[in-house]
Amino acid sequence: MQSVTSNAVAKANSYSTEEHFTGRYWKDGKKIYEKTFNYGTISSNSFQIDTNVNLETLVTYSGSVKVADIIRPFPYHDPTSAMKFVISAITENVVYFYSAWGYGTEFVFSMEYTKTTD
Repeated sequence: MQSVTSNAVAKANSYSTEEHFTGRYWKDGKKIYEKTFNYGTISSNSFQIDTNVNLETLVTYSGSVKVADIIRPFPYHDPTSAMKFVISAITENVVYFYSAWGYGTEFVFSMEYTKTTD
């Protein structure tokens, strides 16, 4: 096993808009990477983020969106109303989202994944 520098550990334990290896491996032995996206303002019910990561397996994801000065977690679904904000589909390089309330600002999305080209 390779030694890990303190700089690499710090990077693996922080969110970044740059892709980085988390120091962990998926069940098939592939490296797990993490990347964060600052999408900004959502202006329609359906939108996408071009990840350019050659995604093979989505391990985990999270995020938040600000709606009318209220920060909501992502994914979000209110079972007492039609409000929801979810992933609708994923391809190798694109994540598609659906928002039942339509608009929001400051959408931040982080994902951990394995890649097809690793």
